[in-house]
Amino acid sequence: MISIPVSLLPKGAAPAEDKKKKKKKDEPKSPKGQDLYIHADFIDKTNRTDAQLAKDFVDGKGGWSPDSRDFDQLASESGAKLTIKIDSLGKLLGAILDQPKRSIQTLHLMAHGARTYIGLSGTTYRSSVTFGAKLDSDTLNKFAQAPTLTINGKSIELKEIRERFRPDSVLHLMACNSGVDPQLRYDLAQFFQVKVLGYSPLIRFEPNPPDAKAPRSRWKPRLCPSHCGPGREAYTLQELIEVGTKTGDLVPTNKP
Repeated sequence: MISIPVSLLPKGAAPAEDKKKKKKKDEPKSPKGQDLYIHADFIDKTNRTDAQLAKDFVDGKGGWSPDSRDFDQLASESGAKLTIKIDSLGKLLGAILDQPKRSIQTLHLMAHGARTYIGLSGTTYRSSVTFGAKLDSDTLNKFAQAPTLTINGKSIELKEIRERFRPDSVLHLMACNSGVDPQLRYDLAQFFQVKVLGYSPLIRFEPNPPDAKAPRSRWKPRLCPSHCGPGREAYTLQELIEVGTKTGDLVPTNKP
């Protein structure tokens, strides 16, 4: 290659190397991947104080299902600066749409679940949970077949939702039974075009070790296939993924 001295170049011209460097510098950078923390809206109807919850659990006088406060606390301990509460698929899609393009690395969806659906709203009682809005295959397919979606008062296409995820993004379903139905996981992976992680066993929040004085904020989510044995507890959502992967309780479904 022949090198031409800068002094001999026409006025305003620059060496080829400088042009390449400038072009590379001006290229827009893809936003850094981030974790997005969203939880369903569940309200507690037991009217028990935190101390009563812990004591009843230790004494075997009733179970306890986490509500929105506990999902929010879990997200905070997992590093969330902001946790978004939703109670419908429309609001879930709206929260995703509010993110920059190609920014979501892992979407943590904290909720209660049954075999064929994820609850997006509901009520928790002493030993049961009732569901309001549900996220199931039928709802996903109806949204997917619509030519446009109305989200936050705007008419958009499904591809605009998918553009918020990175190519290797993950949808983490922190909900009981979220790994039981392969059809639901497949439809979610198809809808969002991401990898989906769901749990085959129940997820319980328990004081560990059992202690009636344990502060509620330090109760651990635990994976319970038949019993909650040692090594199945976690303090954060990231640790829950690690535990579930190690024990085989976390079921992956790759995007189509």
